Amino acid sequence: MTATTGLTADELDAVVEVVDKLLASGPVDDVSRLRARLGRAGLWALDEPAAAALVVERLAGAQTALAWAAVQAHAAMTALGADRAWGDLRTRIDSGDEAVAVVRVDRPTDGVVLPPTTFARVDGAGPRPTVVALEPGRGAWVVPPHELEVVPIACTGLSGAGTARASTTRALPATTHLVADADPVSAQIVLHLGAAAAARGLARAAQVAAVAYADVRHQFGRPLSSIAAVQEILRTIERSTDPGHVGSLDPSHVSATTAAARAHVACEAAIVAASMALQVHGGYGYLTEYGAERMLRDAISLRAAHA
Repeated sequence: MTATTGLTADELDAVVEVVDKLLASGPVDDVSRLRARLGRAGLWALDEPAAAALVVERLAGAQTALAWAAVQAHAAMTALGADRAWGDLRTRIDSGDEAVAVVRVDRPTDGVVLPPTTFARVDGAGPRPTVVALEPGRGAWVVPPHELEVVPIACTGLSGAGTARASTTRALPATTHLVADADPVSAQIVLHLGAAAAARGLARAAQVAAVAYADVRHQFGRPLSSIAAVQEILRTIERSTDPGHVGSLDPSHVSATTAAARAHVACEAAIVAASMALQVHGGYGYLTEYGAERMLRDAISLRAAHA
C-alpha cells in the first residue's frame, strides 16, 4: 500500500473483506439490493478517498454496473457538497436507498431555469434515478425522478446499470433545483477517477480469471499456463492491470484533464485485459457461465459510459 490514504493497510484489508463477503452473500446481478446492503454497511459513498477507490475496484471485479453506480454516488455527493438544503438527498444517496446518475448539461443555461432537456445517457442503477446534472460556472441541477421521462436503451455490457435516455418533463426553476454552491468540476473529476478505479478492478478480475483457467485447463497433456503463447498473453494481461497502484477518488490534487486521461488509459487497458482473457479461454470464453465475455462487454461499455 502507498501513503495515499488515511487508513492503514490492515484497515483497507478489512474494508475489502467486508465488501467481498457482501458480494458472496447472494446473486450479484441485483444492483439495487447490493447498493442498499453496501449502504447499510457504510461502504456505498464512504468519504475516505482511497478506501472508496478500493471498494469501486472490488465491486467492478464482480459486477461492473454496481461499481459504476458507486462512482455516480460519489460524484453526486461531491456535487451536492455540504449544502443543508440537500441534506435529505445526501442521506438517501449515502445509505444506498437513492439511485442517482451524474451527467453533464450539454447546453449552458441562463442560471434561472433548466429548460426542457434530454440527457442522452444516464446510468442510475435503477429504473427511476435522481439525475444530478453538472454545469460548470453554474453549479449542479438536481432533477428528481418524478420530473423525468426515462426510456431504457440497450448497451453492450453493464447489465444492471439501468442505462437509459432521460428527459425533463418541464422547465425547472433554479430556486428549487440548482445547487448554486456546488463544485461541478470536482464532481466530474470524481467521475473520471472512479471510472479509472472501476477499469482497474475489471482488468484485475480478467487477469485472475485468465490465470485460474490457464492453470486448470489442459491441452496436449499439460496446463495451458505452460504453453509459451499463453504465457505471453498472461504477461500482456498483467501489464494491463497496474497491480502496484492504489487509487483515490480525491479530486483535490488532480486536474480534470489529468483525471480524464487516467480514465481513458485505464479503460483501454481493461479492454485489452478482458479481450486477452477471452483468448485464453478459447471457445469457452464466449459461454456466459465462464464470465470472460461479460468482462469484455463491460469494459467496452464502461469506456462508452465514461466518455
